[in-house]
Amino acid sequence: MKLLPSEIISLIVNYLREHTSTDKLLPKLVPGASYYDVPQAWRSQNLARYSIVSRQWQGIMEPIIWKRIFIRGHFCVLKLSRFTTGNDMRRARVNYVRHIVWRPYIVLPKGTDYMYRANTNEYLYEWYDQEYHKALGFLFLVLHTWGEQHPGLELVFCDNNPYCGTFNPRYSEYTSSLRDILFKHRKSLPTCLKAKHLEPLPSPVCVTSIAVKGTWLNAVLLSSFGLIFERLPKVKHVLLQDFIWMPPSVGDIRRLLRQEMIDFIRCVPSSVESLELSVMTKREWTHFIHEDELNGLRLTYVGLNEMDYLSTRLHNLSMRLQSLTLSHMRISKALFWPSAENSTNAPYWPRLERLRVLNVPPYNEDGSPLLGLDPPLTPEAARRESLVNPPPKDRFSDRREYIKSADLGILYRAMGTAAQRMPRLQIMGLSLLNYRTGEESNETLEFSRDKSARIAHLRINTQWGYRPGMEVISAWGLEGAVAEEFYHTMDVVLPWYVEAQ
Repeated sequence: MKLLPSEIISLIVNYLREHTSTDKLLPKLVPGASYYDVPQAWRSQNLARYSIVSRQWQGIMEPIIWKRIFIRGHFCVLKLSRFTTGNDMRRARVNYVRHIVWRPYIVLPKGTDYMYRANTNEYLYEWYDQEYHKALGFLFLVLHTWGEQHPGLELVFCDNNPYCGTFNPRYSEYTSSLRDILFKHRKSLPTCLKAKHLEPLPSPVCVTSIAVKGTWLNAVLLSSFGLIFERLPKVKHVLLQDFIWMPPSVGDIRRLLRQEMIDFIRCVPSSVESLELSVMTKREWTHFIHEDELNGLRLTYVGLNEMDYLSTRLHNLSMRLQSLTLSHMRISKALFWPSAENSTNAPYWPRLERLRVLNVPPYNEDGSPLLGLDPPLTPEAARRESLVNPPPKDRFSDRREYIKSADLGILYRAMGTAAQRMPRLQIMGLSLLNYRTGEESNETLEFSRDKSARIAHLRINTQWGYRPGMEVISAWGLEGAVAEEFYHTMDVVLPWYVEAQ
């Protein structure tokens, strides 16, 4: 990078020192001049001799400045349009942009509006949906003018749900929707995309990656967000952070949120190659895993037909992806190898290169924990521990906590069976969550392969005493001395080749 001349740097420093002191007033506008009352040395005629260096420096800095931009509200969208249209220098900025973080700014009506006195939330929802899509339309219109010449950018939705403290949400325990429930308990309006509002919007082809980064207060209903793909036909990469969290006491909120994820996955088009999904860290697990099991408080996502619909949907989706990453989500063996599949109609992943499932809450399909205590926990011991050692990480120090190897082996066996149907696989991994700390545990399986070589590395780490059974070893295709080595060390380099079909 070219350096600015020391004369220009000294002028900048002196000007900032002079005009940032507390006893100075703001610069006054000079009548008839196009600049403020700045020092004489700062005026254009005195800087003319540096113009060539300044243009060179600007040419180097502009790609860096415009690489990532933050847009808040439609006024910033108008500024973006103005700064990227006109002369050649401004139009060139379009190709520098690689990331746009967009946050709408929507001001609620006054408290005297009729919506606040209605007997339903629908009037407020409809008003907010129209305002949200209007703001989104301004952005899409600008991006649409950039055309197909743009090399591609990432559009990040960083919503700012308006807080409705003066509004009394209408709520029924039996008939309310997920949006009603979230509105009732958070007093902020979750975003919900509507097909009728999206249909008139243009389709910017320059957007090749989208991301949703929410918080527990600012969120998008995922079942509706899937509609965005109809307006963004060139999207190949999707990053989704679903950080909505509600206490377990709020009815079936966790099942409703999981259904939102299922409905979103159903909308993912064939153009998407990479998908990353993560949920709020505390949403699908609890610190009191052993106490809940003792008291019969299980949460299971298995339906009446004994199917884990989310894992099944992700399994079907993974067969046309290049990369899939999940975090803090409960999954079952159906993600890797549904039990109903046999050798004649076995699944096949022709494109998948990376499959990572991180921070999986330590539960089985039926909601029972993957971890056990030796000796087993009794009601008296649970009550005593809750009084003596309130923090979960300090409880049951007199008992050995262990992993149920047979239950975890079901996942590892399904992973090995699936890996042998993935000719392009480079990385596969699974890690369990440490429920005491809320961080990733050392209970992991790691598989890696160099795509240019026919060897792979398989390793299992354990902190709760996992031991592989012969079913797991054979599922990964280990035989003879390699199988014997893996049984003792759980770390082996093995020949690996999967023929493409």
